[in-house]
Amino acid sequence: SIGMVGITFSLIEITNQIYIHSVVKARFFI
Repeated sequence: SIGMVGITFSLIEITNQIYIHSVVKARFFI
């Protein structure tokens, strides 16, 4: 099994991708 560390790391990675995508989109529209 992956374990709590793997799940946490995956969630952090997904959150970072969403955050970066939002920042890039915001800068693009501004």
